Amino acid sequence: MNSINELFTVIRMAYAATFADAVASAADAHVEAALRNADGSLALEGAFGLPMRIDLIPRRGAQAGKSLSIDSEQRMLFSVHAVSMPPATLYIAPFVWDCISLRISGMTAQQAGAVLAPWFMEWFDPHDTNRQNQEGLFGVVHFLSDPCEEGGMVAANLDLGSAPPEALEDLLARLAAAGASDIRLA
Repeated sequence: MNSINELFTVIRMAYAATFADAVASAADAHVEAALRNADGSLALEGAFGLPMRIDLIPRRGAQAGKSLSIDSEQRMLFSVHAVSMPPATLYIAPFVWDCISLRISGMTAQQAGAVLAPWFMEWFDPHDTNRQNQEGLFGVVHFLSDPCEEGGMVAANLDLGSAPPEALEDLLARLAAAGASDIRLA
């Protein structure tokens, strides 16, 4: 791989193809639906009050109204990449697009959350203005856990949904700019 973007593109493509196939076979479903309250507002949870998206919710048939999760079918195998992103070093171990373990050094959970939450909301598309792309997807992130202190690092889990590789690159650049010294993806 010549660049981080190429690596992220390949990892995303593996998941996006599985997701797009599921969307294509679900003729009548809500795709990447944001969880909402009865009044239509976003359902917010956790310390940072973040929303969440569901992969598919069929409108008809035996699965009608049930939340369906489309999971990555395989994890790409590669050696851990170490990349300099001054002042941080980024370590990229094999991961899947819809379930990333993020670990950060050099920041408290509160500091990391102050970077993660605004980034998440920007890529979440809270007003559902994104249009479906050629894959039948909306280019949005789905989930971010509350960051917490774990083993001397800040830990969080992400589901990047159908967001483009640039969303992950944006997050990493923001964390490095905010003072992260060590960022790990797995």
